[in-house]
Amino acid sequence: MAYTAPPPTREFLWDVFSRVDKDRSGFISAEELQIALSNGTWSPFNPETVRLMIGMFDKHNQGTVNFEDFGALWKYVTDWQNCFRSFDRDSSGNIDKEELKTALTTFGYRLSGGVIDVLMRKFDRHGRGTILFDDFIQCCIILYTLTASFRQYDTDQDGVITIHYEQFLSMINANVYILDDKRRMNFMQECLLVLVFAFAAIAIPNPDEKKNRVFDRELSNKEHYDHEQHNAQYDHEAFLGEEAKTFDQLPPEESVRRLGIIIDKIDHNKDGIVNLEELKDWIRFTQKRYIMEDVDRQWKQHNSNNEKDTIAWLDYKKMVYGFLDNMDATEIDKDDEGFSYKNMLKRDRRRWTAADSDRDDLLTKEEFAAFLHPEETDHMRDIVVLETMEDIDKDGDGKVSITEYIGDMYRAEESEIEPEWVKNEREQFNTYRDKDGDGFMDTDEVKNWILPHDFDHAEAEARHLIYEADSDADQKLTKEEILNKYDLFVGSQATDFGEALARHDEF
Repeated sequence: MAYTAPPPTREFLWDVFSRVDKDRSGFISAEELQIALSNGTWSPFNPETVRLMIGMFDKHNQGTVNFEDFGALWKYVTDWQNCFRSFDRDSSGNIDKEELKTALTTFGYRLSGGVIDVLMRKFDRHGRGTILFDDFIQCCIILYTLTASFRQYDTDQDGVITIHYEQFLSMINANVYILDDKRRMNFMQECLLVLVFAFAAIAIPNPDEKKNRVFDRELSNKEHYDHEQHNAQYDHEAFLGEEAKTFDQLPPEESVRRLGIIIDKIDHNKDGIVNLEELKDWIRFTQKRYIMEDVDRQWKQHNSNNEKDTIAWLDYKKMVYGFLDNMDATEIDKDDEGFSYKNMLKRDRRRWTAADSDRDDLLTKEEFAAFLHPEETDHMRDIVVLETMEDIDKDGDGKVSITEYIGDMYRAEESEIEPEWVKNEREQFNTYRDKDGDGFMDTDEVKNWILPHDFDHAEAEARHLIYEADSDADQKLTKEEILNKYDLFVGSQATDFGEALARHDEF
């Protein structure tokens, strides 16, 4: 998006500002800016794009920009104009599907042809198979803001996140610029549709990636043993969770100091010894911490003053799905590649009822946690299986074929050679998933697949750490033994792992 022309003078900008400020108020409104802008045709500039840009540069939250804000907005529009022209190879004043794909690829988006088609349908306002300048800006702004929100949850940067629908809405709401209520609702509706496909696009696997529906996952996405060599990074992430990235940036002395603080927390009975149960409980805690933090955050959103012990379904529905009241019934029922507001509301209602153990239609914080993260609660696991079946079982026959199983993980591009991992998954389906060999996975087989219960990763890791650090072979660890093997438990700058994160106050 390079801009090579010399920057405009203040006198030039004031002259432009004065001509756009029709009512001489000293501020430019969205309506005034829309009249002034050109999209290369005689049609009005997209009003939603104008409001987005006003919101981005309105430092006073008044829905207008003053002269000081206008200079930054002018440069922003000019930069986008130069960017647009660089991708408009045929100088037609618009960009077609291939030009859009080239532009988004240049910006770093790895989108499939299907998602490009969706974006074309969404932002081609005139139905000509092309996107005008103003709609191009809107498309890029929405993709950028939603991708930034996505990455806040994608902590391991693998292009895949697991979130509840309320988090999904929060991601949008956090990026809605200052608009009135009606426009905010319109923008949220638009973002919801785009976000579904933006998520899918970001998560489209390359030949080395695949979607994982298994909830009982490894404690780290790293291999514990790489070519028969022990990988301490696995242990760091198992022991610290997300904190592993912070420790990786610390000097060894500070890393050891903080580890000492953690050891005191692990030693529940304060006997100066860390036993298997205490270490196992700590590993489970670190792995589940993000869930507890998520529940706390969302509980506060629905109970801001912490004045209630429960949340009512009607209150939850109003906050999360209230925007549906302003939508046409046809839009609510519209099914776009398996996504519809009606189905989402129905699924949430069913999950709410399952989490409501005393059947009063009110959820305590514990019940709310089961609602948000059903995979963590025994009596909610059947709901997880049911939702997974609904997602994968495209023909609705109550079972999952190998075609549906592979299709959920991988969608081949035209003439693309099937990656090796897909072939391995076919073998996994036939050998391990389809236990009765009938060519399908039924409900029980899907449950065994996504919610395995035959291996305790936390206990296995705790035993491994004790074995490696237990110098006197008494099956328990002193603080000294752990600190002597600090590089097994935590990283530091000396081990050159990870990327920097902000330090936490608890240390």
